[in-house]
Amino acid sequence: MGGRLLTAGLSALCLALAAAIYGVVGDMPSRSATAGPAPSIARSAPGNESAEQPVLPPIEAFRDMVDRPLFNPTRRPIAVAARPDRGSTAATLNVMLSGIVINGDRRFAHLYLPQDRRVRVLSVGDAVDGWRIQSILPDRIRLSSGAATEEIVLQDAHAASRPAPANPGSSK
Repeated sequence: MGGRLLTAGLSALCLALAAAIYGVVGDMPSRSATAGPAPSIARSAPGNESAEQPVLPPIEAFRDMVDRPLFNPTRRPIAVAARPDRGSTAATLNVMLSGIVINGDRRFAHLYLPQDRRVRVLSVGDAVDGWRIQSILPDRIRLSSGAATEEIVLQDAHAASRPAPANPGSSK
């Protein structure tokens, strides 16, 4: 008898909770009423490679990503180290390599320009501050300006904050 009473009580509780949830969800405005239309991407017919690209917001909309880097624990911009004078007469290159994207045969370098406080996405052959990108490798880029060449290595901003690996050969 006690088992039937417990079953009936739990069933009534489940029905009451279901009714409460339905009432809360039913009172919520629908997504289409609160949000604007979902962004759409125009699709082209198969075989037509000139598909219309989605419209992206202006680069200024992403300024917080540069001002407060997501993967930097302090959320402060990464300091740009001064370069030693190499005695060249070429224009000074004042950029920081903040990322590299390689997708198949497409390669892009994300260069932070401190003077403009923005990031530019460039590929081989593009120029920045009088320097032309000659090659993009997984961990560095090579640039040239006249006879001068420069190599910028992608820095790991978190390397200094990581603990040194334990020496597996030591026993204490």
